[in-house]
Amino acid sequence: MAQSLTVTSELEAVNTMLEAIGASPVSSLTVSVDADVTNALSVLHETSKEVQSQGWDFNTDTEYAMARTLEGYYVVPDNVLAIDVAETFGHVRATQRAGKMWDQANHTFIWDVDLKFDVTWFFAFEELPQTARHYITLRAARKFQARFLGSTTLGQFTEKDEFAARSIFVDAESLDANHNILTGSEATLRVIHRRA
Repeated sequence: MAQSLTVTSELEAVNTMLEAIGASPVSSLTVSVDADVTNALSVLHETSKEVQSQGWDFNTDTEYAMARTLEGYYVVPDNVLAIDVAETFGHVRATQRAGKMWDQANHTFIWDVDLKFDVTWFFAFEELPQTARHYITLRAARKFQARFLGSTTLGQFTEKDEFAARSIFVDAESLDANHNILTGSEATLRVIHRRA
């Protein structure tokens, strides 16, 4: 009988991290009071936010239209990691403050123009593409192992796994984004999207 393949769940990611420190796997994350599980979840979420903050094709929208409130505010959704006025509005100076977009030229939160934005979103682990889940899992496992066990030998092993997973992830991202010679490298993308 053929085995069905599924994408990595958050539970599987945590169990991979626990394996990296030689701890036993768990069957659920919902009722756990295990310190290792709590710490693993914390490192997994931190790592996911770190990786997604770099802005990838799967979590970035350009020219994203956002409606203003009746008062004229652009309220930034909670799952936004980075936001900037789209390049077509290059003359507009805006920044995010207190959960809203601030008009730097007129010193106000109130806008009278319809803007579009370049947005980097934060997604829950289960909403990520499999290549991102795999890379984040292995990166988190290496960080978790280094923080809570500190074995150099295990660290070198998981670093190689992490590097391989990152390569697969970046290749998949490049295919999805249809990059050409000008937009094919991470360094070029950061310059184009003004991300360092």
